[in-house]
Amino acid sequence: MTWTMENCNSGSANKVAVINLKLQDHTKSSLDEIEVKFQLTRDTLEAMMRSLTYIREQLSSMVAASGPLPKKEKQSDHVV
Repeated sequence: MTWTMENCNSGSANKVAVINLKLQDHTKSSLDEIEVKFQLTRDTLEAMMRSLTYIREQLSSMVAASGPLPKKEKQSDHVV
């Protein structure tokens, strides 16, 4: 994943975060990659971050209640 800040128009208030994701389908024998590019305004990004924080807190409370999960083996040769 990469990201940059860009101006939509000439005003500095019109900045957006441009997110580039490279997705791989590990279910196929060949590692096909799909590139996804999207833009987020500050308001949208803040709402998304609040939602992700809520999800993280829910997952953390589930793990705390059930005990630690086994660690996953790291796949260093794949970009996520």
